[in-house]
Amino acid sequence: MVKTMLTLMIRSGKTLVLLGAFFTFCIVPCEIGSASDAMIGEVSDLRGAVFIYRGNERIPVEIGTWLQKGDTLKTGPDGSVGVYFNDETTLSLGPESRMTILAYLFEPKRSNFAFMVKLCKGSAAYVSGLIAKLSPDSARFVTPSSTIGIRGTRMAIQVE
Repeated sequence: MVKTMLTLMIRSGKTLVLLGAFFTFCIVPCEIGSASDAMIGEVSDLRGAVFIYRGNERIPVEIGTWLQKGDTLKTGPDGSVGVYFNDETTLSLGPESRMTILAYLFEPKRSNFAFMVKLCKGSAAYVSGLIAKLSPDSARFVTPSSTIGIRGTRMAIQVE
């Protein structure tokens, strides 16, 4: 069996999107989020300065650090981070990036799924996990100028 992926490149304002996906537009403000207590993903790769903003805390990131819904990840000029989520989604951020986890729900026995992250600045690479495979409408990337519904398996995005 041969699989193909349609790749689209879209330039809208200061956002460049390279994706295998369908997208819709809306605006969501870039804010530092507050977290819930559920551990939803783990830092699997790390280079340079990376911090989690959780409520009023600024937490230095190490390999093995767990993330929660509402966390904001911020990388420094020399920083990059890779995250492995509970549903096998992988997400990497490049230098000088800021991303907030707006929603995450992975309850396959109840068919409850949600994956929504807000990339406020910088670059991200995404490889879909089970949420996007089991419930494609439940996976979303938000930027300052758009929301991207993920229908493919891989995507790279840059927000200036």
